Amino acid sequence: MNADGLATSMSQGNATITAASGSVRGSTTLSVSAPALVSIALAPAASSIPLGSTQQLTAAGTYTDNSTHDLTSSVIWSSSASEVAKVNAAGMATSISPGNTTISGTSGSVSGSTTVTIVAPALVSITLSPANPSVRRSKTQQLTATGTYTDNSTQDLTASADWISSAAGVATINAGGLVKGVYPGIATMTAISGSISGSTSLTVPPRPNLRKLFITPAVVLAVCASIVYLISRNWPSERSVAVLPFHIIEDDSQNQSPCDGLFWRLTARLSELEPFQSSFWVQDAANVCESGIRSATQAFRTFGVNLAVTGSIQRRKETAVVTVNVVAARTGKHLGVKTLLVSSSGSNTLDEQVAEAVIAMLKLNLPPATTGGHRGSQPPRTSIGKARDTSNVGPKAPRTRQHCSRRPWIRTRITALRIRDSVRLIWKSMNPPRRRIGSTRLK
Repeated sequence: MNADGLATSMSQGNATITAASGSVRGSTTLSVSAPALVSIALAPAASSIPLGSTQQLTAAGTYTDNSTHDLTSSVIWSSSASEVAKVNAAGMATSISPGNTTISGTSGSVSGSTTVTIVAPALVSITLSPANPSVRRSKTQQLTATGTYTDNSTQDLTASADWISSAAGVATINAGGLVKGVYPGIATMTAISGSISGSTSLTVPPRPNLRKLFITPAVVLAVCASIVYLISRNWPSERSVAVLPFHIIEDDSQNQSPCDGLFWRLTARLSELEPFQSSFWVQDAANVCESGIRSATQAFRTFGVNLAVTGSIQRRKETAVVTVNVVAARTGKHLGVKTLLVSSSGSNTLDEQVAEAVIAMLKLNLPPATTGGHRGSQPPRTSIGKARDTSNVGPKAPRTRQHCSRRPWIRTRITALRIRDSVRLIWKSMNPPRRRIGSTRLK
């Protein structure tokens, strides 16, 4: 209390104020209550919020004793434009659409306000794709930068972002995000837009050692080719044979008669062995002559056989050089050849030696009765063991392609040979011959 009667509160409570003049006195009771709220200040003042984001507001109250208190949770919050932004009871403002709004905080009769502006969505993160790519030397890879914003929208930033490579000696990157491998290693590719960046790791692998990569497949291929080749060397289980007329290597056409006789007798001899084979038949000689067959491919097209027997005879004084061939009828490839030197003293010797050679090349089974003895000592038997009556048997009807085996054994053998040759070329290219220095061998 001063001399002018101005009372100043110091703390809460009651006090008696007395005024005296001479012997006269007067008094009154003065009550000091709690400090009263004078003003409310909201923070932040005049803030901007990107669309899709939120902003926490605070309210600070100033009282009559110059003290301040946090009134964020006690004031009543309101927005002047709820379509732009709204605020909850805790003072959290949420953007809804671009624009301006006034956010107020009220406590009793005292209030405070601030202006909030909702602006365009802000960039939050950048993602690069593909993630952790691998690029070989001198090859390229396009990277893409995708920006994610506060409103959860995305935008392609590949053309607008700044691209940086952490190791230009490993890989380079241009302004459009195109990476080029330079040298084996690892580099980090980064895209920057403003203060936001995104990165990914890129690997340039070393070049493969082709010699090491091809050794194992080449060995496997060689083994497979060898197995197929060995299997394909076996004769087909079902054989259909056409014996073609032999030709004589001389200018005198009158000597063709021995060849014609050999052709007929060889066909007859092979036909006798049909019942003793599991699957074997011979085209009749008369049908071959009537059709004018002169080559193995003609026999295949006409009768559908898969094997053909051809040959030639050349006279040399007292001997005859006979060449017998077994040919694959489909392709014309020679599967077996036999050269015989036969004395020209008798035709029986020529027939027997040629027949034995053809039977051996065709791997035919001889009947028990004829093994070691003269052929024809017993009547031929069928596959079930009964004697076959050949007294009234005429020329056989020509067999067509439908009687022929359809197994592609010849094609399998050709494929195996091609695989074998390819493996040899690969192996030679991978293992060039080495020059021998000082190759003289000491004895």
